[in-house]
Amino acid sequence: MRLWWRKRKVALEREHAPVEIDTFGEREPTEFGDEVLAEHGYAIYERMLTEAHVKACFNLKRWSVLSASWRLEPASDTPEARGARVRAVQLAHDAWGRV
Repeated sequence: MRLWWRKRKVALEREHAPVEIDTFGEREPTEFGDEVLAEHGYAIYERMLTEAHVKACFNLKRWSVLSASWRLEPASDTPEARGARVRAVQLAHDAWGRV
């Protein structure tokens, strides 16, 4: 019986995010398998956020995600990848100002 083991080192030199996904965030509510979302659409979540306890829990989750440090690196050394990184960083900084 092993009482301890070493954590595997993560290879940071390779891409971890799936780059073949081509989405801009526009998805149908029925794609997620969420019955409430499929029946009522995204408006149900807007209505839920008007309740104080739900909004407090959501903000706690949102702030914990936003407080984590992050690093954005281009997937390759091509000018397109470097330009995409610059645009993504600008969008992130703009979005951070709206939170």
